Amino acid sequence: MQKQQDVDVAVPMLEKLQQDYPQIYSASFDRGFYSKANQEILSAQLGKLIMPKKGKLSQNDKEAIKSDLEYQKLRRQHSAVESDINAIEVHALDRCPDRGIKNFKRYVALSIVAHNIHKIGALVQKKELRKTKRQRSNIPIAA
Repeated sequence: MQKQQDVDVAVPMLEKLQQDYPQIYSASFDRGFYSKANQEILSAQLGKLIMPKKGKLSQNDKEAIKSDLEYQKLRRQHSAVESDINAIEVHALDRCPDRGIKNFKRYVALSIVAHNIHKIGALVQKKELRKTKRQRSNIPIAA
């Protein structure tokens, strides 16, 4: 996505995803992707669309969101994705010292790999900790 706005790529992006994954039921977008046209087109293509409006919500919109438990659940999943994006920024991608689009793409790819290695390392440490706890529980206690 170079020299494009989020609002311009929402529909083509989802259409491409649906070609590869036709079973997609829902999609979640940021406020930057919202436009009335995008919401109408994407709502027709999906079972559930999470696309918050820009600006302050009306009372009717707030009530609709409160009553829709599935919307709330899917919106929380979107927050988890945003959290991962923030983690990538914190760990590696806050600033790109390289110049040029080719170098920028390489830097982004390496940042994502570094973040994934960090997550895998955390999972391995957690697994080792569980293993150690199990081994300690099998040691007989002296009376």
